[in-house]
Amino acid sequence: MSIAEKTRLRPKKRKWKRKLRNFIVGAIGPVLLRIWIWTLRIRYVDVGYQIRGMPWGRTHGIYVFWHQRMLVFAALYRNSDVRVLISQHGDGDMIARVVERLGFRPVRGSSTRGGIRATLEILRQDTKGVTIAITPDGPRGPRHAFQEGAIYLASRTGLPIYPVAVACKRHAKLPTWDGFILPCPFTATVVRIGEPFEVPRNADREAIVVARQEAEQRLRELTETTDRNLVELFRTGEKTLPPVEPQS
Repeated sequence: MSIAEKTRLRPKKRKWKRKLRNFIVGAIGPVLLRIWIWTLRIRYVDVGYQIRGMPWGRTHGIYVFWHQRMLVFAALYRNSDVRVLISQHGDGDMIARVVERLGFRPVRGSSTRGGIRATLEILRQDTKGVTIAITPDGPRGPRHAFQEGAIYLASRTGLPIYPVAVACKRHAKLPTWDGFILPCPFTATVVRIGEPFEVPRNADREAIVVARQEAEQRLRELTETTDRNLVELFRTGEKTLPPVEPQS
């Protein structure tokens, strides 16, 4: 076989391997994830900001958390019908398969690929009853840099932004761009929801830039203080979410 023929076959081989990987991970990933997260000792902090459950008690809005901490959320918020913005790159196919089997609605797109199309798809839906989950520094970073997609959505829908943090006492950090966190089994874990953040309706470019900066600061501070005070927050946190009254 000539060098030219081998060169033509390489992309096809990589594509086939990627499809096989996505199928396998999509089939067994959700099961393993549920078992893994079931072992964690989880406490909930500042959940009073919620009204309807997720699946226990949330208000509709846009929930944002850093890409490196998405694993715990994927298991905790399963079967909640939340719309999750997922990149269109190859790894996004694998993630979409997993989150769909966990009971989410994947919406393909990001700030770098297909973002406008994904945003318009969300905006066409009934935003009064929509809950959206976004990793604002995804899919490729920079780490903990809040991109404008969530701000734009909040401005056009009127939905509040809820910053969310997860901290694990013992975890492994992968050598990826985001420092992806894998919590160790049975470790103390805190899930913390920050105060809702409102973005002006139909904000212009200048207002979106200002809101993006504030949202990034809020999520950074929430994550940092949750990491720093994990032991105390775990001690005072709720083992289960308290019952809440439904919205009128």
